[in-house]
Amino acid sequence: LSSRLLDTEFIDVQNNLRKKINNASSVTIITDGWTNIHRESIINYVVSIKQTPLFYKSIEAEASHTGKYIADEIEKIIIEIGIDKVDALVTDNASNMKSAWCIIKDKYPNINTIGCAAHTLNLLFGDVTKIESIANLVMTAKIL
Repeated sequence: LSSRLLDTEFIDVQNNLRKKINNASSVTIITDGWTNIHRESIINYVVSIKQTPLFYKSIEAEASHTGKYIADEIEKIIIEIGIDKVDALVTDNASNMKSAWCIIKDKYPNINTIGCAAHTLNLLFGDVTKIESIANLVMTAKIL
């Protein structure tokens, strides 16, 4: 299972993904960074085709996530997929990501850069639950 069958399945999935990208008129790249169980930094890339997200790839990232570094890594994905196919880029709203947006927009003005609405809502609710009356309400709800 861990060799021949897994390798064959991986190749099939990659071929299917490439076929979907090739047949798409446009794609959106969605990216986010994580730290794995070994505390290694990883950046995940998802492509969305007609609002269907498809895992594209995961890379081991350098420790320093500067806007330039992120933009350079995103550009590699844009080139792999095809500059003419990418119409949007979605990231979280961190300052390094916003810096990367500017770099990408300068080089590829046809690519729209968008902050993640889910990330924005998560931050908003985090701030709202710090309000004393809301924090008390949440604590009471947890008890019940």
